[in-house]
Amino acid sequence: MDPNAIIASLPVAGADRSVLIEVANAAFEPVIERIEPNIRNDPKPLGC
Repeated sequence: MDPNAIIASLPVAGADRSVLIEVANAAFEPVIERIEPNIRNDPKPLGC
């Protein structure tokens, strides 16, 4: 698939749909992690 492809209309159908869903799913977690970093690795006691 062309990495510069543009979705010009919805719904996307056929083989392009499954490829685009895979790409979107792969990009989703890194985007969310960038917006809301995982702070569970550095717990702080309550009352600080």
